[in-house]
Amino acid sequence: MKRIIFTLALAFATLIAPAQNRQNVPAGMRMEIGSVEDNDDVCSVFFYKDDDGTVGYYLSIGYQLDLFEFIGEESSSSISHYDETCIYLGSTLEEAIGEVDAILALFDKEVGTEFELPCRKLVGVERLGDRTTVKGTVVKRFLQAKRLCFLFATRGDHSAQVDLPKPSLRSIRGMLQFEQRRQRW
Repeated sequence: MKRIIFTLALAFATLIAPAQNRQNVPAGMRMEIGSVEDNDDVCSVFFYKDDDGTVGYYLSIGYQLDLFEFIGEESSSSISHYDETCIYLGSTLEEAIGEVDAILALFDKEVGTEFELPCRKLVGVERLGDRTTVKGTVVKRFLQAKRLCFLFATRGDHSAQVDLPKPSLRSIRGMLQFEQRRQRW
């Protein structure tokens, strides 16, 4: 019984601790809220504070390519390359949830519908650069439901393409709603 009470108390403390004031977050550091993986496509949502003090919530969409993987008897390791862009969702959780709802509404559009969303590219290890836009298209892949396909420039002259399925975006919305409830505690 003591073990159960201790475990519940520890879990409660873990939930409360990250819900501190977001203004105390150091500039240039991501505060990850959650992530979802779909094959090699990864999306996550995070809070970010700029050097000038402005804050925002971002939806990171990216593609991970495993370049080399070593599997041994006791352990495994890999070298991978990750391309991503970060879609701006808003400066508050309410704005972020509203923007995710607006992106979810794109799934109701016709296949081939093109759109642009505000975003920021990476300029270093988890540092965000200048504001720009990311282009997307509503697509339907063979034997799959509709997806949002994003095409963005990466470092150098390369580009990356990432598909965002509706269930992944719904999961991101749920994570934002949970974060909103947690901050109210």
